[in-house]
Amino acid sequence: MRLTMCLLVFCTVSALSIPATIYVPDDFPTIQLAVDAAASGATIIVRPGTYYENLTISTKGCTLRSEMGPQTTIIDANGTGGVLSISKTQGSGVTIDGFTIKNAATWYGGIFCGGCNAVLTNNIIIGNHVYPSQAGAGIECNSCPKIVIAGNIIADNKVEIDPLGMGHGGAGIYARNCTNLIVTGNIFRNNTCVDDGAALLIINSDAHIGSNIIVSNICWGWGGNDGYGAGIHFSSGTASITNNTIAGNSALGAAGIYIGNTSATVLTNNTITNNDSHDVAGLICRESEVMIANTVFWDNTSTVHSAYEISI
Repeated sequence: MRLTMCLLVFCTVSALSIPATIYVPDDFPTIQLAVDAAASGATIIVRPGTYYENLTISTKGCTLRSEMGPQTTIIDANGTGGVLSISKTQGSGVTIDGFTIKNAATWYGGIFCGGCNAVLTNNIIIGNHVYPSQAGAGIECNSCPKIVIAGNIIADNKVEIDPLGMGHGGAGIYARNCTNLIVTGNIFRNNTCVDDGAALLIINSDAHIGSNIIVSNICWGWGGNDGYGAGIHFSSGTASITNNTIAGNSALGAAGIYIGNTSATVLTNNTITNNDSHDVAGLICRESEVMIANTVFWDNTSTVHSAYEISI
């Protein structure tokens, strides 16, 4: 009797692996689909174009980079929500590099960072709006271990005003409860709000604010809102504020810088000039430990305290 033996070969076909570098729209038609498919640590390169998206990056770290820079690569929320939300990222976090971020209109604005590590660099964050009950039309950072905001243009962002004239602050950047916040080499221009900190509103954080140009930002300060610190409003934390130019800003009080309830704050090598305020226009410090060195206060004007540029 002949025995015929059959050898059965089982082949397992694995799913196609996702490359470490992903191109949009080559590999995926939208940025969100690329983010969802990417492994942690992947690089997503976005080719020039306008992408009408509301992006969410959560749990995984990745680099999202434009191929040709912010002038040609635009992420546009089209007035239907925020542009980009980043939260709870793993590893070294998320890098956003080289986009125009625009037309947000919701409870958060251009970029929201919640409980994450992130680097935001070489972006143009422009023309974003948030509701009057919110803050942070350009960028909002909440309870983040480390955030680096470097080399961006943050302009024409607005915290809206309700019918009673009320609204919040932080039209450019609003940060709270952040352990290591680095804001360096940015341009802040024409950001507006009713309450405090038109360009930067930073609360209960440890921050380095250096080598920024902060010009023509406005805190309206009406309807019961304070409107202090159109350039920088910093309270409750420690800060190094160095090598900044803060000019041509307007506020109800402290159009240049307001510092309150802080410890070990250093203010060095800044130029604070041509700011206009109802109250003291250059610098107001309240209940704070501040070292001031090599800082120029010049031609800041006030309608009430015209003889004073600094109040400590």
